[in-house]
Amino acid sequence: ASQLHITSYDNLKLSGIFVRNAKPSKNIVILSHGYTASASAMLCYTSYYYNKGFNILSVDNRCHGESEGKYLGMGYLDHFDILKWIDKSKEILGNDCKIILHGVSMGAATVCITAGDNLPKNVKCIVSDCAYDRIAVVYKHVIKSSTKILATPIIKGTSLICKLLAGYYFSDAAPINFVSKTPVPILYIHGDKDTFVPSYMVDNLFNATPTDKRDILLIKGAGHGESVIIDNQSYFNKIDNFIDKILYISQYKKKINEVYFL
Repeated sequence: ASQLHITSYDNLKLSGIFVRNAKPSKNIVILSHGYTASASAMLCYTSYYYNKGFNILSVDNRCHGESEGKYLGMGYLDHFDILKWIDKSKEILGNDCKIILHGVSMGAATVCITAGDNLPKNVKCIVSDCAYDRIAVVYKHVIKSSTKILATPIIKGTSLICKLLAGYYFSDAAPINFVSKTPVPILYIHGDKDTFVPSYMVDNLFNATPTDKRDILLIKGAGHGESVIIDNQSYFNKIDNFIDKILYISQYKKKINEVYFL
């Protein structure tokens, strides 16, 4: 593993961990973590992708890990950073590399927003694990559950401050406005016991996505970000089937099956 750096559009130094596969490969997965986590928190996803022959780039989102930044992007500012990481991947592996984006929570919101904003052709599919549909709704949900103060005026005021300081309104950090424009398939994964990002949000995202560009897996008994732990097998089996349909990586498996059926 080696550390990579890029400079963001607003001149922040951003950091990521790159793992080159021992087998030469043009495939790479870019992993985007959740709020308060870091690139190393995504390492539980790496063995699956590595064994599948992928190179791996796990990024520190702005304000997290080794990356600079004063203000949280909540998926909106971060999606500009992911576009830069896509450029970096092309620089390392060539312009013909094939990219998968896999995000969790805020990282999932990030990759969903990236999907609908001039997504480079190198990106072939997206895995979104427990994304919110709109950050403002999550904030309202948190305020209502912790205080009796009216949430809407607080959200409006804070959103304006966010625009002045960080350069975006909460309404910009709304993956639901972007997934409808995705040119590639998105696999949504969510725990049905998620109380932080309620599971109805995954239904909203799924319904907003073109019918030929969507797939979904609900993990029973999983809270926020717990799907990979609660049912590891279903989680990666679903991703495997999803990716194989798009990238045809399982040619080798098919050959074995053909021999078997002869």
